[in-house]
This record gives sequence, C-alpha cells and structure tokens, in this order.
Amino acid sequence: MSVIASDIRCALEDANAALERLAELLAGECRLLGQRASPAQIERVAMDKLAVVDALEQAEAARRGALYEAGYESQAMERFLQLEAAADLTALWQRVLSKLREVRALNEGNGLAIRRSQALVGAELRLLHGEPADADEAQYDATGTCGHTSGGRMISSA
Repeated sequence: MSVIASDIRCALEDANAALERLAELLAGECRLLGQRASPAQIERVAMDKLAVVDALEQAEAARRGALYEAGYESQAMERFLQLEAAADLTALWQRVLSKLREVRALNEGNGLAIRRSQALVGAELRLLHGEPADADEAQYDATGTCGHTSGGRMISSA
C-alpha cells in the first residue's frame, strides 16, 4: 500500500470514529430532548458535538490533503479508489458515507424536535399573554364575542 493510501486510510478511520461518536451524541441529545432535559444538559451535548465536528473536519482535511499530494482534486475520492483498486479503502469510504447519511438524519430529526418544542413554548407564552396561541386562531373576549381580545394580564401581576 502506498504512503498516500495509508494516509487516506488513517483519515477515513479517524472520520469514521468521529462519526460514530457524533451518532452517539445525537442519539443522546434526542433522548434529552424527549425528556425535556435542562438547557445545561443540552448545552453540554452541543459542546461535545462541536468538538467531534472539529475532529471530523481535521480528518476530512487530512483525506483531501493526501488526495492532493497524490495529484487528485480534493473531490476525486472515487477516481482515486478506482485507480488504486483498493477494495478495503473503498469499503471504508462507503462506511464513512453511510455513517454521514445516518448522522445527517439524526441531526435533522433533532432539529425538528427542537423546532416543535420552540413552537409549543411560543404558543404557551402567547396564551399566557392573552394572545391567540396560533395566529389564525380566534379568541373570545370577556363578553363572549369572537375577535381581538384586550390582552391578558401577566400571571405574576395576579
């Protein structure tokens, strides 16, 4: 195996390890979101995710650098694998791509859960302020008439 292929192997293994860790963190974040964990707990996971993403970016930079050293454009991984005829590297590359798709799906799911939670909290806050929970939702005023209400009062002022 050439030195370049060896460097690419190391970069792919590092990327795979980072993606495995990122998948674990995203799964943990999903559990925390479902449990409505404290913001501090979610923030710790976010900081851990940033560190793992940095490691993933370093692995990707190393892979692209090795390709460049071999005379390939940074996006030419498939071409490199074809010419090197390295089945083991091809399998490792495919595993990285598969894990990337998995991580993307986990991240999108967590993003959706966060957006839903924010929408729910926003609706609850609007209700507490005497506003419609939904912009299209009609509210009844004190006389039972449907329409714009005079607004509620802050609960703390009760």
